[in-house]
Amino acid sequence: MTIVEATRTCFSKYFIFSGRASRPEFWKFVLFLLFLSVVATVANSVLFGPTVTQSFQVSVNSSREQTQGLVTHHSYNGGWIGLVVQLVTAIPLFAVAWRRMHDTGRAGWYVLLPIPAFAISFSIIFLTSQPVAIDQISIPAEFDIEETVRLPQSAALLLVAWLIAVASMICVIVWLARQSEPNRNRFDPPISDEEVVA
Repeated sequence: MTIVEATRTCFSKYFIFSGRASRPEFWKFVLFLLFLSVVATVANSVLFGPTVTQSFQVSVNSSREQTQGLVTHHSYNGGWIGLVVQLVTAIPLFAVAWRRMHDTGRAGWYVLLPIPAFAISFSIIFLTSQPVAIDQISIPAEFDIEETVRLPQSAALLLVAWLIAVASMICVIVWLARQSEPNRNRFDPPISDEEVVA
């Protein structure tokens, strides 16, 4: 299966979550999406230039000493073009990942595993953080910032939370990279070469 065939197949099965998707179908579609993302970033950067953002950063070290400063970021990203590309391709990517899980003998909802893992990690970070007052005197008038910022109190807990989230993503990637089940499974018969080319 070529990248063109994989892309055509995934877009023709835009909303189809049943059945199976072969390893080449999924990974070649992912490769196409990576290429499309680069094209969107280049196009947005050429047409609109870099995205410039200014932020006022406050850092607090372990002995509660604060450092503050105005930071200007110039970033080249997909911008509006990239956002449109992501919106158009999100559903077929999700659908082919769901079918790919079926092809390995797993339920499609395994693709969603990182979502609760990240939610749990963010909850741990939020619940274990405490408010720290920010020195408002040196903040420029055009910046309307909160008087306090929440900072995590335990680096170990923060590390554990992020490890859980990252481990869930690695599990999903490993499952998506597994070989197809050669025989019929509970989702469908195996994909034949004729079906892939058609």
